[in-house]
Amino acid sequence: MKKILLFIVFLLSLYWFTFSCSKNNVSHATLLADAEMAYSQGHYDNAQLIADSITAAGVLERMNVDMLCRLSLLYMHLGERFDEEANIANAAKTLDAAAARDNDSTIVFIRALPVEDQARFVLVEAVSEGSRHILDSDSLFSESDSLFH
Repeated sequence: MKKILLFIVFLLSLYWFTFSCSKNNVSHATLLADAEMAYSQGHYDNAQLIADSITAAGVLERMNVDMLCRLSLLYMHLGERFDEEANIANAAKTLDAAAARDNDSTIVFIRALPVEDQARFVLVEAVSEGSRHILDSDSLFSESDSLFH
């Protein structure tokens, strides 16, 4: 168990070092892809560590809308596995950053997702304490999406 913990600390340190030496989106994109891959393979602890290292590095302002939306979605999924409150707060923070950068592109990203993931974004936006209302019923759902006609 001690070896695993040391390995995780080493991995986190390596990612942190990568961020401190790099100024471009390529490394952020690589780390985000690594976090998404770790999550999809069931390595939730690693996905959480990588996502948290991205957020802690203070690079959200340098990430594009697509990356911010993907990170927000990852945090939403991680919220189902771990500290829901902290992960939803991080999801809201990254969603707000994406909307501040380009609200229309954020909505386009969300519309392209499966309905379950769209619902996650609506929930995060609803519980967010931010003053922004990124998603309204007119911008995300069309008349045909409605359950009630």
